[in-house]
Amino acid sequence: MKRRTAWPIVLLLLLVGSLLVAQPAAAADTTPPSAPSWVSVKDVTNTSIRVYWGGATDASGIQTYKVYRDGVHVQDVAGNVTHAWTDTGLTPGTVYYYEVRAVDPSGNVGPANDELAATLGTPAETPPPDPNGPIRGYMTHIPHLTGAAIDDVADLAADSGANTIRDEAWWGRIEATEGVFDWTLPDSVVRAAAERGLRVLLMADTAPTWASGATEGDPGWFSTPPIDPADYGNFAGELAERYGTGGAFWAANPDLTFTPLAGIEIWNEQNGEAFWGGNTVDPAHYTAMLQSAYTAIKAADPSITVVVGGLASGAGSAYNDADCDGTADGGYLTGHGLNPVDYLEEMYAAGAQGYFDAVGWHPYVFDFDGEKTMPQLLDYDPCSTWSQLAETPVSARSLMVANGDSAKKVWITEAGIPTCVLFAVYPCVYQSDQALLLHSEFAKWKTYTWGGGFIVYDMHDDCTSPLNVQCNFGVATTSNTPKLAYDFLRVDWLGE
Repeated sequence: MKRRTAWPIVLLLLLVGSLLVAQPAAAADTTPPSAPSWVSVKDVTNTSIRVYWGGATDASGIQTYKVYRDGVHVQDVAGNVTHAWTDTGLTPGTVYYYEVRAVDPSGNVGPANDELAATLGTPAETPPPDPNGPIRGYMTHIPHLTGAAIDDVADLAADSGANTIRDEAWWGRIEATEGVFDWTLPDSVVRAAAERGLRVLLMADTAPTWASGATEGDPGWFSTPPIDPADYGNFAGELAERYGTGGAFWAANPDLTFTPLAGIEIWNEQNGEAFWGGNTVDPAHYTAMLQSAYTAIKAADPSITVVVGGLASGAGSAYNDADCDGTADGGYLTGHGLNPVDYLEEMYAAGAQGYFDAVGWHPYVFDFDGEKTMPQLLDYDPCSTWSQLAETPVSARSLMVANGDSAKKVWITEAGIPTCVLFAVYPCVYQSDQALLLHSEFAKWKTYTWGGGFIVYDMHDDCTSPLNVQCNFGVATTSNTPKLAYDFLRVDWLGE
């Protein structure tokens, strides 16, 4: 038998080996990260200071951030955690200088930001809320809380520089049986606020099944609107009578100092199917509800501000262009709802003029893909609800002016962005970016002469799930530990 030679196998192995040896080594990464996008410092106590910074960029990611005090490296902070660090054990009255540098996985150290100076001193106490100042505040969700948890979140709001909280007045719970009112939940909201000198923007939403015809437990039953707008108007009038000037709540609680409502908001995000019982939205029916509610509220207390329920971001839609592809289509995106500018236009066509004091608006921005800085999210974009406030050819403001409402204001009754938690699967940002966006939004808002109330969603995180985007909009954690945005807005609002 002829023997098989092993030479072909040997030659193949030698060839593969020579190819492997001949491959050039991968080029070493020698490109350093950018400088942090911004850096800020704020006094915490007379012996400590907290340093914040925006993220740096690098093709390989950021491994750590190096914090320097007076030119000396004092701390490393992991690149995938909060962009903040508290420096302690400092001397009161001393000027300290801080800078931050980013380090990538290859050890390349990026340039420092511009050096910042901070002088320590004894921090001033937060002044009491000014009920006569511009409406500034947070959504608090007090009806979801009990006992000491109510006091904790109300204290957090009172110390935030805000003068207002926004919270639910669930018609579906308050008048579950027609003509029978249980005020326990809204009473807890108004009491917690009044004890701290805070005003309340009551959001009158949801409908009882006797009014909506929905079946409790069915999808969307709680947000299904009433069949007869007059039923909603009757409830809104009862709400005004109880919490307005000389109302039954104040008579029953003589220990409290009367604090006028910031207003009553008529429903919430009614241009979205999710808040219209999962059904096709109906601006004409909503307008009939608004007319009925406005008439009843003003009859009970003419001083109460009536706010159109906050109109929601249109899922990236433009006016008359639901999918923002440049084709006129009426602005309705099935499964989502109607663009807010289109919705407001249809409200006016249905007779809304004269039946509200302010328009509510929810200018969320969700296209944060890392390509834009937080302030750049507010740049002109016809598909942005921020731009649709006043910058697009047809906008909320252009409609208000055209319909004789130029003197009325727009209120932001929700603004916010979710922060990331470990393993989050939803779009989210670092706490530092949340702070920068809200700070930028408020700074822009103050430039508008027609800009009214400014309410942030949310006071604190409602849960910690990495699966639910609704959990982590808070400017504080579930344990009421402030995030960076809380500190930023506190400075903004106290400085007004």
